[in-house]
Order: sequence, then C-alpha cells, then structure tokens
Amino acid sequence: AAALGKHKAHEHRAIKAARGIVAISEEMASAIAEEHGYPRERIFVIPNGYEPWSDEHAPTPPSPPPLIVSHVGTVIARNRPDLLFNSIKQLAKAGKLSDVRWRFVGNLSQSYLRDEQPDKFVETTGMVSRDHARREMHAAHALLLLVGDYVGRWGHNAKLFEYLQTGRPILCLEESPTSNDRRLLERFAPERSFFARLDDPSAIAEQLKTIEKFACRSPERVLAVPPELESYSRRNLAMELNRVLNALIRERS
Repeated sequence: AAALGKHKAHEHRAIKAARGIVAISEEMASAIAEEHGYPRERIFVIPNGYEPWSDEHAPTPPSPPPLIVSHVGTVIARNRPDLLFNSIKQLAKAGKLSDVRWRFVGNLSQSYLRDEQPDKFVETTGMVSRDHARREMHAAHALLLLVGDYVGRWGHNAKLFEYLQTGRPILCLEESPTSNDRRLLERFAPERSFFARLDDPSAIAEQLKTIEKFACRSPERVLAVPPELESYSRRNLAMELNRVLNALIRERS
C-alpha cells in the first residue's frame, strides 16, 4: 500500500507539471482528467498502431477438420488466458471440441499447458520468427484475440491490426463486454468478427460453429483490408504526435 501511494504521488506531480499529456484511448484521457483535475483539452489521444505489411499475399489455410483457431503473439496474464483454458476444459468435457484445435504461436510454454491441463485440443509452437508468425496467421481458419478487462478498458491489443491485415475471421473473447478491441473490430471488420465472453463456454461453442460455417466453406477466401485502417499506421500516428509536440513547443515560445 505504501509503494502504491508513493507511485500515485509521483504520477500526480508529473501530470500537474506537464504542458500536455498523451493517452492511448479516450477512456484513459477522461480518467486522467477526472482523477487529477487536469484540463481534458490538453490530453491528446494517440492510440497504439501498427506497421502495414508491404504485400497482400495470403497462403491458403488448411481444410477442415479440424477448425484451427490460432493465437499469434505474446500471451499475457492480464488478458486472462486462465479463463479461456477453463472454458476449453469445460467444452472438452462436454464433447464440444472434437473438430477444433487451439494453436498458440509465441511465448506460451508446454509447462504452462501441463499446469493448466486444457486437454489435447490445445497446442503451442513456442517462439518463432516474425515471418513464421505471419504464415501461421494466414494458415489459421480463425484468429484468437484475448481481451482482459484492463486492456479492454484502457487501450487495445496491438496484434489486432496484424490480424485485420490477414483478412481472416477473428474470434474476440472478452473478460468484460464492449471492450476497445471489440469497438475497433465492429468498425473495421464487422462481417468477420465474432464475440463471446472468456468465461462463457456455451457462447464460445456457438461462435465456433458460426466461424466454421463462415471460414471453412471457402477456406481460400480472404477479405479486403479496409482502407480506413491506415489511420492507425505508425507513420500516421507519428505524424500526429509530431503535430502535438510542435503545438506545445509553439505555445512555450
């Protein structure tokens, strides 16, 4: 408690001394203004972004069965993989995963899976190269996005943008509804985004059925990347940060 209080005091002093603040979401900007009494108009929102791919080639994914749902990238505790694995165990026990494989490409270890015991329907590749990870995204029937309450409330997952560039269906599993990730998916890819709560096995099973119909009838189908997504490119966001910094410098002159 003492350490947290010290951290909060440092945070408050830094915010009060700032000529301007950059936050990664509107929700975070509003929370900072309210908590610290800081002028909301001096808090600038520049979200997480992505580096656009230079080509649009997409290999054809494998044909079912099984339905391959891949999580590509780092698994972090605050995105609540524990809730997912608990749901997977319940679905496996009910016999609802016979044609589904959950594939984790990245940092998830075999020892973690042994500890969680999510059954035979989950596999992990371990760490791979960036090119390998991209091939895994294209080879999946659907891509898995885990959204814990903290991330969903204050920002969004950076991997969301790489997922969107693949043109593949996205299964977004949330700890709390109406996350920032969900709003972005509903904006940029509503026709290929599917949602359920992380702790709701029945809803997850229903979405898997819908994804199977969507993805497996025409596995070679890749949907176009919406041009509006470019507004989140690192180039555009760096230009926005440059604009904010220049405006603050001119004020000081």
